[in-house]
Amino acid sequence: MKKLLLGISLLLLGCQEKQRPNLANTPELQKALQSIQVLDGFEVELVAAEPLVEDPVAMEIDEDGNWYVAEMPGYPLDLSKKGQIRKLIDTNDDGYPDKSIVFADSLTLPMGLMRWKKGILVADSPNILYFEDTDGDQKADKREVVLTGFSLSNPQHNMNTPKFGIDNWIYLGHSGAINSFTYEDIFGDKGKEITFPNKPNAAFLPKNGNGRNVRFKPDSYQIESLSGETQYGHTTDPWGRRFYTDNANHLFHEVIDARYVNANKNLVIAEAMEKIPDHGNACEIYPISENPNHQLLTDVGVVTSSCGITWYDGGAFGKEYNQLTFVGEPVHNLVHADIIEPHRATFKGKRLIEKKEFLASKDPWFRPVNFYIGPDGAMYVVDYYRQLVEHPEWMSEEVNKSGALYNGSTKGRIYRITKKGSKAMDWMKSVKLSTKSSEDLAELLTHENGWYRRTAQRLLFQRGDKSVAPQLKKIIDRDQKLGAVQALWLLHDWGMVDAKDLANALGSSTEGMRENALQVADRLIDKPGFAKNADLQKQLIGLADDPSARVRFQWLCSSSYLRLPNADRLRAKILAQDIEDQWAGIAAIASSQDSEEALLKSSIQTLGASPSKGKSTFFSYLAATLVKKGDPAFLSLAIDQNPSNDWWQAAIWYGVATLIKEAGVPFPLEEKQKEALLASFMQTNQPELRTSILSLFKSLGLPKNATQFALVEQRFSHSKDSQFQRDALSLLALRGDAKTHSALIQYLSSKS
Repeated sequence: MKKLLLGISLLLLGCQEKQRPNLANTPELQKALQSIQVLDGFEVELVAAEPLVEDPVAMEIDEDGNWYVAEMPGYPLDLSKKGQIRKLIDTNDDGYPDKSIVFADSLTLPMGLMRWKKGILVADSPNILYFEDTDGDQKADKREVVLTGFSLSNPQHNMNTPKFGIDNWIYLGHSGAINSFTYEDIFGDKGKEITFPNKPNAAFLPKNGNGRNVRFKPDSYQIESLSGETQYGHTTDPWGRRFYTDNANHLFHEVIDARYVNANKNLVIAEAMEKIPDHGNACEIYPISENPNHQLLTDVGVVTSSCGITWYDGGAFGKEYNQLTFVGEPVHNLVHADIIEPHRATFKGKRLIEKKEFLASKDPWFRPVNFYIGPDGAMYVVDYYRQLVEHPEWMSEEVNKSGALYNGSTKGRIYRITKKGSKAMDWMKSVKLSTKSSEDLAELLTHENGWYRRTAQRLLFQRGDKSVAPQLKKIIDRDQKLGAVQALWLLHDWGMVDAKDLANALGSSTEGMRENALQVADRLIDKPGFAKNADLQKQLIGLADDPSARVRFQWLCSSSYLRLPNADRLRAKILAQDIEDQWAGIAAIASSQDSEEALLKSSIQTLGASPSKGKSTFFSYLAATLVKKGDPAFLSLAIDQNPSNDWWQAAIWYGVATLIKEAGVPFPLEEKQKEALLASFMQTNQPELRTSILSLFKSLGLPKNATQFALVEQRFSHSKDSQFQRDALSLLALRGDAKTHSALIQYLSSKS
């Protein structure tokens, strides 16, 4: 990493303008371009601006180089359906747009678009809409509602950004509705059941999809909630690992998939995501804006409006940029970049450069809200270009009534970021994938640019041309780093994965391929050709010893469905190796449906000898899961007055108490158990155990044995241990009687 950082110059240079023959070279646009500074070695080119585009928030380039842009003039409060999709056109064949037409209109607040079949899908809450031009006039004359029921809430929380995934599902960003205290009359829609309106008996999701991200398949009418949530934008690395963003929390990873969370209906976790920046949440940033116009509740100098998270997979920036994510920070007029490094089952995000940003503008109206990696490997920056981007909900009444809310609504720019010396943009005239054979598309799955891999996979999936299956199998067999995972999921969808394909994938030299192979394996293991395959079973068992923590984590998740011999022993082995990673513990619990108590007993034996933070976290999660299950038998394990066990018993009772307090789960404790806990409170030297017991008593009430409380009072009076005195006084205070009140006054007086 030091070599990487040393290899990147810390200098940011002003943009060197490229000449654009078709773009009006007005002083305003010249100034906007010259106001941008980018990392040394890169250059910025303005490739589209008003009047070709206005209020852009997202873009898509289809298989033939057709360029679509979603425009959202209605932000922040105008729901009069002024949103539209523009199609940018190159009329003189120079590779750049010089004309635009309205492809689709009458949209409320469009927040993303994706090529699908012969048209495009548009995210416009409460709907996912499909538009298609059937008569060749370059305007959509077909409009269908594909999905409906999403909330129409504050725009930053609306469903957004449809993307085609490596597993052939379409993924949507979504974070659920919020209460609008000022604008509930227009943003009070909290959503309904999410349904396919043209297929009443199809699968559906509960109200607003439980406020989670969503994935669906339009043709087979499948729909599922994910385990994570995001605000505006979501992205994946080349292996389908999902990364999200949310205002001040600019970078987090969905660690455990909903399929595995749902494998154990009793599993209790706070969330399925991890915030991964090593520089913290609401991290410090480095704007260069001149005369910034920050609003009443804006957090200045830190990330506060992150959006448009994008993994760079274009292959044109150089290998040192292949593990990079970008987020827009429109409030501060900049683009922040992080290097993504593996860390146990998840990742860490490290600043690309210190004390500076990848790209920033002096212009306070520059609002980078989204990005797109194009067929040329360039990164396209979508600039909403507004005076104000904060929502009126969090601005002063004076500003809201100033008439400035929509200043800039007739403007908008799209910039192209390339390495210096890159070729001119030519994909509008040169890209024609729709005419390629399926064999040619299969070969494109191995392209270094993710745009080609994704587009070729989508076209193959939509064609359903199974004649290329032998070619896809060869890609897997050759263990190609790029393309094999796409080939595997295409074959899976077509029902054409055989035991040899799966064995080749499981034996890949690439970590991400082995992870995906395990996911495919846990879907196929019960099917003919797989269920009784001894060689395949042996290979799956061997992956429990994989050198990659990510693969071992996926093995734990997949073991929910694999039903391998000695799975409990293998699970315990991974758990012992990776216990300091909380996600390994969560995965072990998730894969132990109906055997949670056995997992607890075995873990006490294998992990209970010495304390650690990871072990305590695991025991707490496992205890909470057992409480949710309604199985009190395990409690006897956590009451034995053996001092060497106090640390893990403290963790167990913490998990019990936390779930009861936070979730209100009914869990009556027997009087004898309360008395035993109070005895442990008196005997332990572990403050953590006393704290856990206190929390439990607060929720479930005190034991009734007066003799025990007399002993507490006696020890409180004579103890020299100030920590015990504080804990004992907290316990006695729960009684709420006059004697305790007097003791409290006396104790506080003695400390003053």
